[in-house]
Amino acid sequence: MTVRISKPAFNLRDKLTQLDYDQVPYEKMPPGSIIQHVLAPASQISARYTTSSSTPANTGIYIEIAPKFVNSHIYIEGVLANYHNNNGYCYNRLKNATSGQWVTDNGTDNTWVYASGNNTGWYANPIQFRDAPGSIEKQTYQIWGYTGGSLAYWGWSQSPASGTRNFNNLCAFEVKQ
Repeated sequence: MTVRISKPAFNLRDKLTQLDYDQVPYEKMPPGSIIQHVLAPASQISARYTTSSSTPANTGIYIEIAPKFVNSHIYIEGVLANYHNNNGYCYNRLKNATSGQWVTDNGTDNTWVYASGNNTGWYANPIQFRDAPGSIEKQTYQIWGYTGGSLAYWGWSQSPASGTRNFNNLCAFEVKQ
């Protein structure tokens, strides 16, 4: 007995033109894909913060990102213009203001990155953090800082030109898991 199967004809070229190659749906992107990238606007990173306190405080430098997936990792990277005098230190830390938690990769709540030196000076202090917020709610990440008792600045100028970044920069990107 012979079985015959027939399928309606289709135009392959027509099917290919129906595909949208401009954007792959986020759900179809493989793990490890960068889902989005956010560059902090100048208004979020240009203010100068000045202190000589050894008590950690919010510097006013921040970035926001709204994850598209609950299980995504958020990477926050950038550089801060830090100044200190008298052989001091500028301690920097990232806080997720949305969750109220410090962001650390090593499980230690005492993780601070810092710029230091043997004399008074300015430093381009690189930072890099990873967070797994477990939410699609907008996340606000703040730079907190303090000094070991000497005068310290975050941001080059007290009065930066409008629209400039004051030698600070922050970006955040979401990576699908």
